Amino acid sequence: MTPLACVWSGLTAAALSAGTWWAARERGSHRRGRGWLGVVVIGVTVLVGCKAPSVEPPPRYLFPPVDDAALEPSLYATRTALLQGLRAGDPETLRMQAGVRPDAWRTVPHWLDADDPQSAPFVEREMARLEQDPARVRQLSEMLRYGGVFTSTDRVEFCAPYWWGVRSTLADLPAHLQGEQPPWAVIVPETVVRAQPSPEAPVLHTLGLELIRVQESEPADTARKFVAVQLGALRGFVERAAVRNLADEQHACFALANSNVLGGVTRWRLETIVY
Repeated sequence: MTPLACVWSGLTAAALSAGTWWAARERGSHRRGRGWLGVVVIGVTVLVGCKAPSVEPPPRYLFPPVDDAALEPSLYATRTALLQGLRAGDPETLRMQAGVRPDAWRTVPHWLDADDPQSAPFVEREMARLEQDPARVRQLSEMLRYGGVFTSTDRVEFCAPYWWGVRSTLADLPAHLQGEQPPWAVIVPETVVRAQPSPEAPVLHTLGLELIRVQESEPADTARKFVAVQLGALRGFVERAAVRNLADEQHACFALANSNVLGGVTRWRLETIVY
């Protein structure tokens, strides 16, 4: 019901209510109860009809995860071995998980492919970074555990996470996702949108694995655990850990190693890491 219709209905209900009550008064006190009953019924009817319209979010733009590594068993095995080492939490354990002697500083895990002489400078630099800053171990693990895609049809390069690899293929986004900044990806199923940046705030909506618009210029909470989102006319807050900005440059890429150098064996090496 529109606001104008609500006002008109309210005036009509008021007139009918007054008339009903007056008629009951004229007929005698024993009928006043019926008159008041009529007032209540009409009043409830108007309130129901004039309730605030529900705020509906815009249509969903689904953005499911992708993991092309499953298409190449050797790549999948390489990434799995790397993740096992990374989950241990420190570079020393990482070397041991990769089957490298702890005392062999210049020997590197096979996932960095020391057999390829072209990768040697990259290997030394990245191993030094992992040793000096354990936070990078967690960052690299975060990149690799969320799938990824091949960057070309010949499958010689694989980049993770999936939202970084897929973002370049996005085109013709709906109007509610367009803007100066790219949208954000919801990476946790059934992420709830809350009325306030608090885990105890009322739930307004539930998101799937989709793209949404985040109000990056609007601070949500001092602890930065939430981000403000705008879903059409619906405004709320979601936990920052459940979403990722497509503009973020953090990614890691594997490249198919030169089979001639490696004796014809299909091997993958980690060639790019952007923290």
